[in-house]
Formats: sequence, C-alpha cells, structure tokens
Amino acid sequence: MTFTATVVVRPQIEVSGYQDLTVEIPNPAVSDDDVDTQVDVVREQFAELEPDDNPAIDGSVVQIDLTGTQDGDPIAGLSVTDFIYEVGSGRIVPQLDVELRGATVGDILEFDDELTELYGTREGEIAEFKVLVKGVNRRVLPDADDEWASEASEFDTLDELKTDIRRRLEAQRWSMADQAIRNGVFEQLAGLVDIDAPDSLVQEDTQQRIQDLAQRLSQQGISLEQYVQIVDGGPEAFVQQVRDAAIGGVKADLALRAIVRQESLTASDDDIDEQLRIFTEQSGAEFEELKSELTQNGALERIRSDIERGRAFDYLLEQVTIVDDEGNNIDLEDRPDHLIHDHDHDHDHDHDHDHDHGAAGTTDEASAAPESSASEDDGPDTSDETQAADDVDGEEE
Repeated sequence: MTFTATVVVRPQIEVSGYQDLTVEIPNPAVSDDDVDTQVDVVREQFAELEPDDNPAIDGSVVQIDLTGTQDGDPIAGLSVTDFIYEVGSGRIVPQLDVELRGATVGDILEFDDELTELYGTREGEIAEFKVLVKGVNRRVLPDADDEWASEASEFDTLDELKTDIRRRLEAQRWSMADQAIRNGVFEQLAGLVDIDAPDSLVQEDTQQRIQDLAQRLSQQGISLEQYVQIVDGGPEAFVQQVRDAAIGGVKADLALRAIVRQESLTASDDDIDEQLRIFTEQSGAEFEELKSELTQNGALERIRSDIERGRAFDYLLEQVTIVDDEGNNIDLEDRPDHLIHDHDHDHDHDHDHDHDHGAAGTTDEASAAPESSASEDDGPDTSDETQAADDVDGEEE
C-alpha cells in the first residue's frame, strides 16, 4: 500500500534594506490641551440648561414640537412633543439645523428635506416637516475646580482627575502607536520580498485569518455571515481583502525568517526550555510531561519559530525610524513609566504575527474621561426604519 503526503515547503529567501525602515505613526504624546479637552467632555455631562433670549446658534439646546409627514400622513417616529434637540447635531435631517439657526421662541418652521440613512428603506425620500420652537437654552458648564471634580469623579481634586485622564489617554495612544508600528513594519517587510507568496501558504493563512475573525466576531455576538453582508462589495470582496492581507502576512513572515538567519537570531534548545518553564508556571503542568507532548505533536518547532521571529521583530524595532505625520522622530523610550511594565508583558506575547485578521473597533478618546450617569434624549424613535452594523475592520499583525 502506498501513501502520498503533500508537504508545504516554505522558501528560504534573503532580504535587504530592513535596517533602513521608516514607519509613520500618530504621535502618542498627550498635551495639556488634550487633557483639558477631556475635562470639558466630563463637564459637558454635568452642564445645566439656562433659558437664552438670543436666537439659536450651533450648540443651543432647543425645545421643539416636530412633525414629519409624507403626503399628509405622519411618519412613524417623527412626531414628537417637547423634544430636546441640540442645534447643529444633525441628528434628524440636515435642513432642521439650517432652519433652527437664528430661530427664537414661538417661531414655526416649515420645510422639506430628504430622509437620511437613519430611516432605512425610506432613505432619499422627501418628507415635509413642521417645527414649533418652544424654548431656546444654552448650556452652562460647571467650574472646573476641586469641588466639581469630587462630585463628578472618584477623585478629590481636579489635579487628581487630570492625572487619571492623562494616564488613560497615554495608554490609549501608546497602544495605538504600538499597533501602528507593528503594522507598518510588517507592511514594509512584505515589500522587501521580491518573490510571489506561495499559493499554498496564502490559502492556509487566509483560512486561519477567517477562522480567527469568526471567533472574535462571535465574542461580540456577530456571526461571520452577518459581518460579510456589511462589507463593501459583499462576500467576494471580503475574501479578496483577507487574501490580500494573507499575501502580505506570508511575505512578512518569509522576511522575518530571513532576518533570523542573516542576523543569527536562532533559538537554542535552552531557549525553548525557558519558554516551556514559563508555560508550566502559568498552567501548572509538569515540565517533562509538557515537553514530551509538544515534542510528539511537533509543537516545539513552532515554539522555536515564534521565539526566533520575536527576536527578529525586536531587532527591527532597534533599527526602525519612527516618525509622526509631520516627520518628527518618535522615541520609544519616551513611553510613560506607568506603561512600561504593561508593554513589556504584552510584548512577550506579541510575536505570533502569522495570523491576526481580527475584529477591531475604533478607539474613542472620550472614553479617557470617567463615565457619568448624565444622559440626554437620543432623538425620535427610528429603530423600525434603521439597520445598524458595526464597522469591524481586520488588522494585520
């Protein structure tokens, strides 16, 4: 009896130019103005409304009765009374803000406008609007002082609140910077490879990325099928996007392996044993038992490869020039002290760069401000007309 086995052979290449990489990232520095902006975000949550005799302007908070109709028939969710609305927010239709600018109490506004994407299948249809302005108010923010800080947060003083906000902003921005550096280095590494990525490796990488993405989406309560439907271009475009990322990932991996050989960054058996001891400390497993199991299933060589590619990436970090969008150099040594331990811990687990096409959300700097229980009306109910989906992008590591 004859058996045929297919083995994927990863080509060995040589690369040059990796000592001269330059990566552009958002500047992670946090200024006093950045902190003050976030303080104002918190102050906005505790703002009080005071009647304003002046005409409404952007930022004014008006009390209105609003009716939206088509051919005289009311539109579901667009008939509200005593509705609180911020002028300039664009939360209903664009023309509403235009009409409200300059309006005073008692004004009756009538206009037509197109319904936006908020109204689902009715998007683009013309509706007639009638608005009665019943009140114009301005927001009055509390003074930013120790008394307010102790009421608005867990801190006793404004300085303590600002310190906390700064630390949060720094954590967010340096996390984004680290991701941008990784992505930039891998993208440029892929560009140094002058051969085509082997199709078998690309297919394997593509499948792994899709599996990883499906797992991450499921943790957010989203199925892969749902996600594919909201990708521009549909399923075919989605698969092509993942495949393009896989091609870059395979090429970057080939380049990392080349750097390992060219810079003599190979991992010894002792290096693997040291990594296994870390595993056993974390898992409680017996060292010899774990090593035997990993030897039998071939995982030791994968661990060796991870260590080596991690060393290659660390080597590149020592060589790469990092600049912001204005060309200013960014020194990784400027990372705030309170982030250094967390960065070192994360960095130890950050070297499996083969497959990381994951669901990623955006970072909202407003989250740097402590949460408040303050809330406001979100607007007329258009939920029956609206289909919302998160913009979940895959990121290459």
